[in-house]
Amino acid sequence: MFSESVSSSKFEKRGSGFIVSQNGLIVTNAHVIQFSNSANVEVELINGKKYNGTTLVVDSASDLALVKIEDVCMT
Repeated sequence: MFSESVSSSKFEKRGSGFIVSQNGLIVTNAHVIQFSNSANVEVELINGKKYNGTTLVVDSASDLALVKIEDVCMT
C-alpha cells in the first residue's frame, strides 16, 4: 500500500492505492487523479520515497485508475 500525492501547479490531492506488480503498476481511485489535467502524477510511498508516475487508465464508472511509476524495482 502507498500514500499517493497528486500534484500539479494548481492543486494537490492525497489518496491511497496498491502496488500490483513489481514493475510499478499501481491501482488507485479515479477520483484522486481524474481532475489533475495531466497524465503525470507524483507518488509517495509509505517509506517516504517519491516517484514520478503516469496515469495509464481512468475508469470513472468503477472509480479505479491505473498508474505506472518509473525507476522502481519491487523485487
